[in-house]
Amino acid sequence: MSRITLLSLSLLAASQAFAGNIVADGTFEAGGAAWNTSDAGSVVNLPNGCHAGSNYCGQFAGNPLGNINQYVATVPGATYTVSFFLKNTTISTAGPNNSFHFQWGNLIPNATSVFNSGGFDWAFFTTDVVADSNSMWVSFQGYHNTGAFLLDNVWVEGPDGSVPEPSSWLLAAAGFAALLARRRSQ
Repeated sequence: MSRITLLSLSLLAASQAFAGNIVADGTFEAGGAAWNTSDAGSVVNLPNGCHAGSNYCGQFAGNPLGNINQYVATVPGATYTVSFFLKNTTISTAGPNNSFHFQWGNLIPNATSVFNSGGFDWAFFTTDVVADSNSMWVSFQGYHNTGAFLLDNVWVEGPDGSVPEPSSWLLAAAGFAALLARRRSQ
């Protein structure tokens, strides 16, 4: 295999290793310390009651409109994919007096909004958004007068805004070291 091919493969692997979730504690399993909460929005411990049997998740119950949010580092003009799981615990089929939406900076994508909904089990939501600054507000807002919305497994991925974890840097460095060793052995 040529040196150029090896270098290209190493760079491709390193760039893929750098992509990942830029939200801190997207599963809430650290107890929500990375998230800001207000009013009807909170992080709750529901042993095995959150998505995929996890213990912690975001919750919107009661009124007024609650908020669970954090800022993430981004690259202006880069596209990011936001995904999350949401559950409506309302028992009735008609659920007036509830509202939920995701907000990216000042943008509220329609595909992530739920209004006056009846109960539903864990549903997957996803949308693409574009950063307009170096830091974007990832916010979930809602209230629920007849039950609760549960939020879990928040994921924000963007190739340009991802900050590599130390293990990713080590993987890239190992690949580069292997290339150097290969070059020296020839």
